[in-house]
Amino acid sequence: MTVSPPPTLAAPINVQPIVTVVVTDPHDGCLSPACDVVEHAQIRSAPTRARASQVIEARVERLQTIQFTTLRIVPLAPLSPNRRYEIRGFSVWPLQEPERGRLLGTFRTGSYTDSAGPTWSGPARADAHSLAGPLRAARRGQGVISLPVGPEQIGPAFDVFGPTPVDDHTSPSSLRYAVWQAGDDGSIDYRRPPTAILAHEPKHDTEGRLFVAGAENECMRRAFPFPATGRYRVGIKVLDLAGNASSPGEVTIDFGGAPNKGRR
Repeated sequence: MTVSPPPTLAAPINVQPIVTVVVTDPHDGCLSPACDVVEHAQIRSAPTRARASQVIEARVERLQTIQFTTLRIVPLAPLSPNRRYEIRGFSVWPLQEPERGRLLGTFRTGSYTDSAGPTWSGPARADAHSLAGPLRAARRGQGVISLPVGPEQIGPAFDVFGPTPVDDHTSPSSLRYAVWQAGDDGSIDYRRPPTAILAHEPKHDTEGRLFVAGAENECMRRAFPFPATGRYRVGIKVLDLAGNASSPGEVTIDFGGAPNKGRR
C-alpha cells in the first residue's frame, strides 16, 4: 500500500491524496495482509487537545483493475493551512475496524495553493517486456542442482522513459502518472477517467525510467489489462499533489518485437 502525500512535506491546501492498494492472490508467495483490502477512504483532521477530529467532505474517485485499487480523495473545499490530517481507510469488514476506520497515513498542509500543473515534454520511448513463457524449473546435473534466481516475471510489462517532469511545488518522487489506454480506433479520450495512476519509479541502473506498468514479477504488480502481443498505445499525464495535470504525452509499446526478457 502507498499513500500520497508523504508525512515529510508540507502539502498544498488543495491537495488530493491518493491511496494505492495492491490486490494479491491468496496463493502468492508475496501475499499482503488481508487488512490491506480498502474499499473507501476519507480525510480527517488530526485531533488535538483543543479540537476533536472532523471528517473532511470529499469526493472519492475509485480506479479498480485486476491488480490494484486506487482511491483519489478530492476535498470539496481547500483544507486549513498548517494543520495535520489523517487518511482513514474502510474495508469490506467494517465490524473489524474502529468506527473512524483504520489509519492509513498522515500528512500536513502548508499555507499555499498549487494551481499550476507540472511541465513535461512527454515520453521518449517505452520498452516492452513480453512474458517469458513457462516458469523455469530446477535443473539437476552431475550432483549439482541449479535453481532459478530471483522472482519470475508473470505477465507482460513495459517501462516508460523520458525527461523528468518539473513542478513548482511537488518533487519528482511525489508525482504520479495518469495512464489512459487507446480505444479500438487508436484514439485516446482524456475526458474519461484514467485506466491507472502510477507512482514515479526510477531505476538506479536504468537512466531515464519514469515508471513501469504491468506484472513485472510476482512481488511487484502494477498491472492493468493490456495486450501481450502487437502494438499498444497509451496516453500519459503527470499529476502533482494538487491533482494539476501536465499536457498529455503519448507512446506506442510494441510487444510484437519485444525480446524475450524472462527474468527482470
